Amino acid sequence: MEFIFQQTNLTGRFFVEFALLVLLLSGGLISALLLIELLLRGRLRAVFRYLLWMSVPLTLTFFSILGVVFFIFYLIWSGPLMNSDYFNSEALDWEGAIFLIWIVAVCGMILFLLHRTFAVSSFISKSKQANSLMKGILWYCRTCIGIKNNVELKITKSSTQPVVCGIFRPVILIPQNLTARLGSRHLRSVLLHELAHIKHRHLVCNLLQKLLLILYFYNPLLWVAEAMIRRIRDQAVDEMVVSKMGEKARWYPENLVNVSNLRLSRPGLSLRMVGVAEFRRRFQLEVKNIETDATLTSKAGIPA
Repeated sequence: MEFIFQQTNLTGRFFVEFALLVLLLSGGLISALLLIELLLRGRLRAVFRYLLWMSVPLTLTFFSILGVVFFIFYLIWSGPLMNSDYFNSEALDWEGAIFLIWIVAVCGMILFLLHRTFAVSSFISKSKQANSLMKGILWYCRTCIGIKNNVELKITKSSTQPVVCGIFRPVILIPQNLTARLGSRHLRSVLLHELAHIKHRHLVCNLLQKLLLILYFYNPLLWVAEAMIRRIRDQAVDEMVVSKMGEKARWYPENLVNVSNLRLSRPGLSLRMVGVAEFRRRFQLEVKNIETDATLTSKAGIPA
């Protein structure tokens, strides 16, 4: 038992020092990005702001890998000193206790993430295939976006908004309550938006964000960064779709607002999904920005 306490306290000591360092560095980075967002929001396109914000998960990923390497060397270096009075302990110290609390919290959130993952897989398997007309529109939108890989389109009862899920086998889910009210033009806007997420590997980015959020859940600014990345990512997708649609982009923002108004409530599937109507208010506030981009876009876009 004494050996277990020693190992836990040793690991806890390293964890507290490393966590504090990452907390300070990531906090400074996120604070700087929030200031940039405040100053340049109306001057810098969303795609560039998104790239800036993605420096947060990339930096944390680098620190995580570096932390594992340093921890291995830390254990090797501390090994000969384990018998010293500094490391001898018959009880947990506060650093070891904090480490155990972190382990329990991380394991709980990982189990929750796995539960949601299996739930999403179950929803997909129970969803029915879209009709031939909807599949034809999907094929047309895939051609416009430039996606050659197969993307499934299914109708589901388990979501209240159009979403895309599946990293290796992407599936776009359309809520059953929306299918009767979505015209072909509205459906085209939805599919273009979701296909843009697929094209830019946003599901992989979303999964990375979730894993980092679990590991560094104690950092409140990271939760703010997560929300900002999701919001700006959708704005960047809107810009991309507008550039692809050309002169037809003028009805794109209105269609997305209409779709967001049709949904009933926010779904509980966001751990693996990226949705078109994630924030209803976001569309209403930024329609003017999208319409401005659409007006400035070249007319060599999607034909009628």
